[in-house]
Amino acid sequence: MSDQSQPSEAHALTTPAKPKLPLLKLRHRKFLTEYFKCHFNGTQAAINSGYSVRTAREQASQLLTRPDIAAHLAEHYRQYTAQCDEITATWTRQMRANIAEMINDDGSLNIAAIKANGDIVTSYSPGNATLPPKVKFEARHPASLALAKFHGMFRDDSPQDTINIAVVVNGNVADI
Repeated sequence: MSDQSQPSEAHALTTPAKPKLPLLKLRHRKFLTEYFKCHFNGTQAAINSGYSVRTAREQASQLLTRPDIAAHLAEHYRQYTAQCDEITATWTRQMRANIAEMINDDGSLNIAAIKANGDIVTSYSPGNATLPPKVKFEARHPASLALAKFHGMFRDDSPQDTINIAVVVNGNVADI
């Protein structure tokens, strides 16, 4: 077999295999649909999907603990929840972006570079005969703050511009 038919090792690490989900009864599918519409309110989802108002809370609790429904919920979360590494990678790209790479030597915009850096471009207007093209970029500061907070560089009780530093003195850790 050629190397091209094999998935790359990096792709295999970042793309988990999609699990085969069990089939659900129509009423259970309706409950899940309502569960997402009701912002994960199980009682309201049970009512909206036809369960008795009187027993809706108990029905929702039982439905959400069923293995087949739990598998569908887990797959939904996997598909629609940004992973921690995705978020930090986006912040890192925003923080490290070199806007100069998106401008050609003649001062015009490098459209290919702008498209390649879509997560740092907040808006793009191609312009017309009378107006030049415009690009608005994500600011670096919010991305760097988000990364610093994620990595625990700030204490919750300190101002955002203070870095938490621990010092070991005679085997004891002391915050400065």
